[in-house]
Amino acid sequence: MRCEWLSGRTDYDTVVLEQPRFHWYFFDEASLLSGSLEVEIHGANGRDTVLTVFRDGRFASDWRPISRRRGGVYFGFVGGAGTWTEARDSLVVRLKVADDLRGIGPHHEGVLRAGEYQAVASYSHLTGHPFIKLLQASKDPTAFIGCWRNTWKLDVTREEGWMGPAAEEQDPFGAGWPGRVMRYALGEVGTDGFRCVK
Repeated sequence: MRCEWLSGRTDYDTVVLEQPRFHWYFFDEASLLSGSLEVEIHGANGRDTVLTVFRDGRFASDWRPISRRRGGVYFGFVGGAGTWTEARDSLVVRLKVADDLRGIGPHHEGVLRAGEYQAVASYSHLTGHPFIKLLQASKDPTAFIGCWRNTWKLDVTREEGWMGPAAEEQDPFGAGWPGRVMRYALGEVGTDGFRCVK
């Protein structure tokens, strides 16, 4: 069965940076915005869409950061314009960094060097399907970009962030089908069925 989803919003729910798993703040919003960020949706049905998040020093009119603080900006964004997409679509995220960008996450400080970055992703999950909409807290259809096929490496300058140093990670689920189900439920497999590296 083929299901189409109308994304009322498109969110990042994990960051494409290699070291932080979920959260990252860049210290200087103006420096980030001096570059550009685009999301290209490659439709499984052959229909492609390019969304510009920011360019030329400002956010596109239908995009905003999830959070700002003290001149910095969270590396996660929400778009308000509707875009047709579906679970089998893939995405390419392109970031141009004009100047080195310093930032902080829960367990690291670091620098994303000036240059051009590209990552391929799928959705970690989608909401708003008509069959299950009644069971969801949010009534707005939303596509969460968070299943990365590759990541962007930070130059880590400090192994401690706002929550202190990182604890050593272990896979709590192990191998086998129960682990695969749990990884999918927790967004470790994309909606297109492929494993996420993040």
